[in-house]
Amino acid sequence: MIYKLLLILAIFLSVTQWDSVAFPPSEETDNPTSNPHPVAIPALNREERSDCPAGSLQMQTQQEPTNNAAMDLLAKACEELRAEAGYYQAVLCVQNRTEALTDAEAMDILTQVRQNPQASDRLRAEAGYYQAYMRVMNRTDALTDEDAMDIFTRVSQNPKFPASRRIEADYSRAYMRAMNRTEALTDDAVMGLLAQISQNLQASASRRIEADYSRAYMRVQNRTEALTDAEAMDILTRVKNPELPAWRRTEADYWRAIMRVQNRTQDLTDAEATRILVQISLNLQAPAWMRTKAAYYQGYMRVQNRTQDLTDAEAMNLLAQVRQNPQASDRLRAEAGYYQAVLCVQNRTEAITDKDAMNILTSVSQNLQVSSQIRDKAKALLETSFQNAPQTNNKKRKRG
Repeated sequence: MIYKLLLILAIFLSVTQWDSVAFPPSEETDNPTSNPHPVAIPALNREERSDCPAGSLQMQTQQEPTNNAAMDLLAKACEELRAEAGYYQAVLCVQNRTEALTDAEAMDILTQVRQNPQASDRLRAEAGYYQAYMRVMNRTDALTDEDAMDIFTRVSQNPKFPASRRIEADYSRAYMRAMNRTEALTDDAVMGLLAQISQNLQASASRRIEADYSRAYMRVQNRTEALTDAEAMDILTRVKNPELPAWRRTEADYWRAIMRVQNRTQDLTDAEATRILVQISLNLQAPAWMRTKAAYYQGYMRVQNRTQDLTDAEAMNLLAQVRQNPQASDRLRAEAGYYQAVLCVQNRTEAITDKDAMNILTSVSQNLQVSSQIRDKAKALLETSFQNAPQTNNKKRKRG
């Protein structure tokens, strides 16, 4: 029994050294493949617990009814130890610190712990917290987003949890709203939570930086007036802190470049923004959605004559790749086509014909998924550039 207690303590100390996990405000998250045959951890009957000291004690005292209460306490202690051992195994999987379990198996164990009346209230609550975390990271379908939000809200409001855990629960709630995965909070409420976390000295340094980063992200997305563009840029620049993982620093650079593309900052030049986008589009460690958008914005910058780092032909090629990418959103593909048509109208490419450009502009002008500004521009180009163009001409028309 003493050996088991020491073993559980060692595992506990190892697990509790886990630092805050960064949630990526990104558009795509990989879902790990789950084992279709999860391994359950059944509770053993008392007579099967050959490894439990209570078993041998029962053999010696079965004629002594006065010791039955002690026997029951020892049996309960063994059951609690089993539950805790399974819990810590699952937590190591949640923390990506073991491959001995699949995500599905870890979730199954956490479910057993939550439903185990022999487990302590604290352990059951902790198991629920980690299940919710798995949902936030898109690593399970055993819970819904709203189930996860409900768990995090209860943890956040429960004074029995340490302050650090309540802070993590609040951050998770804010993250879910930032990703538009819940209606349980408003954007204003999220900004309030993030501001509190960023100033809370009980939160880890990396979590405070993450909270600030999320605030800047909300500003980049035009979802808050609580920060200015300049303040958001300042935060994104500070996120280059080496305490944060490389992928987070890459995201911060991406959003800085987007702010420049949108003419919302003077902290970068057009050339600097374009070079960041080039680096990201070639970075295989960056998520696919980010590489695709980085390619799109490079093409956009060339169409707007705001960069000399690529040619019109290279811009057309990038825009064509985005337009043909089935993983890109319909809106992004349509807008990439629009800018291809613009290059054609301006006689800056031979890659598509006038008829191709006219068809693209017609489609974009009627596409409600693209911005109204792009639709209006597509209509104007049709009227000014193709009003008298033959409908069947597949060759480049000489202009002016």
